[in-house]
Amino acid sequence: MLGDRSGPGGTYAHSHLVVGPGVLAFTNDPTGAFRRDPLPAGLVLERVRRLLPSDPDAVVANDVGRACLVAQCRDGEREVLIAVTPRNMRWLVGALPRTDPADAD
Repeated sequence: MLGDRSGPGGTYAHSHLVVGPGVLAFTNDPTGAFRRDPLPAGLVLERVRRLLPSDPDAVVANDVGRACLVAQCRDGEREVLIAVTPRNMRWLVGALPRTDPADAD
């Protein structure tokens, strides 16, 4: 999640996303097998957009040498931004519930 530095000593809490049947979690394990933290249960996708310079850690997110897309989500009143590569965004979008446009203000 962009801007989430709640890891030990203020490091990034998560660097990898794990998406699969019945699994939607973050981890720092490159294999995705260990230390998974589930995404918040109430997380809902609002929209997918380009990474903005004003996003937290935008420079770091694009440091991988590829453009990132951002899933702009909501967990209750809290905004949650998840940056992934464009080719992996479809997996994240398929795993997240979406808001009904009629419900959006």
